Amino acid sequence: MDPHTSKRSASAVEGMEEQRSTQKPKLDPAPDLWTEGEHRRLDKEILNACGVFPADLFQAGLNLPSLLSQILEQIVTRTTEIDSKLVGKGPTPDATLLLKNKDLREMTAKAWREESFKEIRNYGKCFLWLRLLYLFDGTHASAILRPKASDRSYPALETTASSSQQQVATVRSWRCDFKGTADETLFAVLRNYLHWTQALGDFEGTPYANLAQIVNSSGTGKSRVVDQLGRKHCFVIPLCLRRDGTDGYPPPDRKVRDWLLKERSNEQHLNIAVVAFLRALFDIAGDHIATICRQRQPGDSRAAHTIFSGLMNDGGTFTTPPTYRKDFYAKVVDSATKVCSSVLISVVRELIRHQFETKTKTLITQDRQAFYLESNKDVRAAASSFLAQCGGDTIAVLSFDEAHELGANPIMPSTTRARQGITMFSQILKGLRSVLELNIMGLYLSTSGKYRFISPEPQHDPSSRLVNEKRVLFPPITELGFNQLALPLNNPPTLKHVTTAEYISHLGRPIFATRWDATSGNDRLLDFARSKLAPRSADSTTNVLACLAVRFAVEFRPRNERQEELERRLVENHMRYCTGTDSRLRMVTIAPSEPLLAEAAFEYLHYPCEYRESFLEIVAANIDTWGIHQGDRGEFVMSLIWMAARDAVVFEAFPKGVEDRRPWDPYRHSVVSVVDFMKKLLPAGYHQQLESMHPSVGDGTAEFQLAFADCRLWCNHFIQVQDYNVINTKFLCALLSNGIGVLCAPNQAGIDLLWIGLKGDVICEENLVLILGQAHNDRGYQSHPDGVVLDAMNPIKLGICAPDRSIPIIRMVFALASQNPGVTLVTPPPGQSHRKKDTESKDPQTKRSEFTSYDFWFTGVDPSTFGCVTAWEAGHYQDLLASSRLLYKPPSPVPKLGNLIKVKALKGETMDIGEARVNMRRAANSMRMALKPHFPNTWHHLLFEEEEG
Repeated sequence: MDPHTSKRSASAVEGMEEQRSTQKPKLDPAPDLWTEGEHRRLDKEILNACGVFPADLFQAGLNLPSLLSQILEQIVTRTTEIDSKLVGKGPTPDATLLLKNKDLREMTAKAWREESFKEIRNYGKCFLWLRLLYLFDGTHASAILRPKASDRSYPALETTASSSQQQVATVRSWRCDFKGTADETLFAVLRNYLHWTQALGDFEGTPYANLAQIVNSSGTGKSRVVDQLGRKHCFVIPLCLRRDGTDGYPPPDRKVRDWLLKERSNEQHLNIAVVAFLRALFDIAGDHIATICRQRQPGDSRAAHTIFSGLMNDGGTFTTPPTYRKDFYAKVVDSATKVCSSVLISVVRELIRHQFETKTKTLITQDRQAFYLESNKDVRAAASSFLAQCGGDTIAVLSFDEAHELGANPIMPSTTRARQGITMFSQILKGLRSVLELNIMGLYLSTSGKYRFISPEPQHDPSSRLVNEKRVLFPPITELGFNQLALPLNNPPTLKHVTTAEYISHLGRPIFATRWDATSGNDRLLDFARSKLAPRSADSTTNVLACLAVRFAVEFRPRNERQEELERRLVENHMRYCTGTDSRLRMVTIAPSEPLLAEAAFEYLHYPCEYRESFLEIVAANIDTWGIHQGDRGEFVMSLIWMAARDAVVFEAFPKGVEDRRPWDPYRHSVVSVVDFMKKLLPAGYHQQLESMHPSVGDGTAEFQLAFADCRLWCNHFIQVQDYNVINTKFLCALLSNGIGVLCAPNQAGIDLLWIGLKGDVICEENLVLILGQAHNDRGYQSHPDGVVLDAMNPIKLGICAPDRSIPIIRMVFALASQNPGVTLVTPPPGQSHRKKDTESKDPQTKRSEFTSYDFWFTGVDPSTFGCVTAWEAGHYQDLLASSRLLYKPPSPVPKLGNLIKVKALKGETMDIGEARVNMRRAANSMRMALKPHFPNTWHHLLFEEEEG
């Protein structure tokens, strides 16, 4: 910096320091040049940013001066245009100092009570004085703290979870009524796990501890279902270990988190801390239950665990837990600290007393046994007392949200290979063995990518019994429900209804539906979905893969650890859904039908334009290293081309950017006409021929443009079906309501892809427009249309639809490996005029067709074949067609089995619970049948085998 400038800046600061005690700002109002709508918009942003509303003020127990300080900071932040040269310069504004001005303080409090900051926003001179005095040195300050009247355009709200609007939406979403049966399924699974542990006793292959994990991607409702578990079914002690600076809700329990993650000097100190924590947790929880039962009002029929869950979870903000919960964990930490201190002091005293005796090592060993984790009498006694307070056969759950923090870094430095990886997680896991025979279950919540920190590969586990598989961990729980907040359809259902933002936001995982309900609609919900699917913190290649996976039914078949890690990362950071996993995180993942996420993927790949131009290049360059299955016959490339034609229609209508599509109206912004879709698919030179094209099969005589004049397509993603029999018009009506295109089951006869259009607006079987596709990556298929191939695409024989439909179908064959690029619009056979019905033919060999079809034969991948493919893109499509890889079958080791006679009685219960879990998985993707039994790699496997004899 120029020394002269520095001196002038220092002089300016000194001069203003002198004025602080003598000069008081005059609160002269500036002219109000804003509209009432603009005032209301900014007022709403400020209220949302504060995370609490005036009606909640006293219930939340907030500190009023602190709140006013936060309000003032938000007003300053949201009504200023700061010179970019000054960003990062000068001290952070201290709103507490600003509130020393009495007039300003009273004005802020009044504005808060009235929920209107219009008056305070218009005191421009006051804010200019405050800015000059407290923010910068005054040399470069140029604009008063409010936008210019001529500039009425506001920047888009932040769409990450950390933005104020999303924070408030998250908190409010927890106040919505819980819907679905995920809590009931979870409770049944936990109870069944406890039954297994208590029935097996000491058999080889029994569970190591009463610990289960809930693993799935963001937004699937892991924390919410556990909250509902405590409110409705059993006693839940919730604990959130989220790090500061990371997004998410519920907020972290900072005091107990910091205490647990504090570094300990050796394993003995770590064990003492774990025992002290578990003892304190059970003791304090028992005291609170006793207090709740004692103070419960007459007539209050709520269970004690329901009241406790409400006190622990209601009344906080996005960043701060409820006061009751903070006090609860403050008592736990204080109690645990006292226990640790008393034990360590007694150890030191004993060491000093026996420092000259040879019993020192024995003493240390005896002390260690007194705090032995796996069968600690003090922990068991505290847990038994706690359960007695709960009463009856109550099940208690210790829930650790963001549990990976307990295992992310070893707390104790490793000294030997056998002790590598000793963490707070591993020691709490051992501590839970002390309550193995009680109705207490540990529950760890984490996304699957982070779950590897708490469930390493067997060879890296600190427990030799887990390494040798003499003991096993319960497989993680992934069933959290799907589409449980979906809105009912109209009767009859219509395309306009299923293509509203409200209807679409309620499909899939609950994170989007609850936000919509909590904010009475959200015109930025699509931006939020985009930020969750492809966060800015991730690299562009992984974001492209995430978007590809959401839209094209990508199936992972990893061949190495790197590809397995990539799949886990998509679940962790990019919304991929986990349908099943074992205790070592060998996963089965899918991209379920979520049209909101699919539309967010479209926007990410098309706005800005550079991704639209580089998308195929990234896919072709990484397809082999990603470990994804791309089909056997070219159907993957065919789906890319179909979707490219649809996207071209949408992008051409709204080329400027996402703001052209805000607020998002799916019917206007995402639905395309069948004619426009076909014109984008075909080269421009064929458009006139397309319009006048007549059907190649059937009785129809209408030209193509007239036949499909009122037909639309609502399809922005594919799913793959696994059952041949589901491809029928009744099932296709349901798929149309979700904007789904079908990737048929492997070896499906006749067709590989199917899109569903609609004539008119009413969704019914008679109004469906069927577009059938068959792909070939074989040079045996050339430019001349093959009648045998087209005949195999008979929708009547395939059982797709009933004969004699009034609406014609469209059939396409993609001979992608042909070296003669081009397209043929198939005409009727020689001698059969489009004006002459088949029934009039005198030839006995000519049989009347039961359907009418317009047929197209595409050969090669070239701009002369497809209007939506450029010469540059054609090369990347060729690379995708040329790539191939081996199939992969993951190993399934089965450990040695013990005597299972005593547990046969639980087989029926386990299978019943398994069926409930299967139904939860089907809800995520109704086209995927269940996986193998939930215990494929342990002694449970035997229970599902057919008995001999």
